[in-house]
Amino acid sequence: MIFFNPPDTSDEIIEFGRFDKNKKKLKVLVWNVYKGKRKEFKTEFLRHFSDCDLYILQEIVTTDELIETLSFDPNICWVLGSSFEYKHNKIKTGVAIGSRIPIENPKLIRGSESELLIWTPKVSLMVENKDLNLLIVSTHFVNFTTTNRFKFFLEELLEKIAHFQGKIILAGDFNTWNFKRWHQLTTGLKKSGLNHYKFQQDHRILRLDHLFFKDIQIASAQVLSGLNGSDHLPLVFEVEI
Repeated sequence: MIFFNPPDTSDEIIEFGRFDKNKKKLKVLVWNVYKGKRKEFKTEFLRHFSDCDLYILQEIVTTDELIETLSFDPNICWVLGSSFEYKHNKIKTGVAIGSRIPIENPKLIRGSESELLIWTPKVSLMVENKDLNLLIVSTHFVNFTTTNRFKFFLEELLEKIAHFQGKIILAGDFNTWNFKRWHQLTTGLKKSGLNHYKFQQDHRILRLDHLFFKDIQIASAQVLSGLNGSDHLPLVFEVEI
């Protein structure tokens, strides 16, 4: 039994808030927030990440509670890209980008590959900052699939961003839980000119979440261990555009 509906194209992207001004040094959060289900999420999000300039999030849901948490600062523009809508309550889930710097031209990339058995789709969301010539992408790769389906999802994403001639931040949950997936991912992105940031200290057992970049500088980065607001640990980067 299918428990979800794909959103109409007219409401697959939701926007709220307003952006501030451009800056060339950005604090970036990358986090799969596990739908905000854990009781610690709101407190940890506001305590540790309220000063970020870019938020690249996965497993966002359009519940009143989570939207209220994201709306803590009116000078952040939020763009949510919906992968599907639950039939029973009309709540949407997907990926999001929050930004203090100007962003525009949001586009949702809906992968043709879906999860086996439950058939839910996965999506990527991209926005641009034209003054900085910067493309920002939040992605959540397919999980319960074959390596070939994983590769198809990657190729569809790369096809959409290949036209962009500028700086790129591509981050999210890539579901790289085995070597074959990791090899497919890094090989494909390297051919497209994107570099992977490797943490000097990374104690994660499963390294599913990553940041790839092109023509920007990573000044510092860390995996924040010890937080319990999600089943994924947050990644924080200081980048220079």
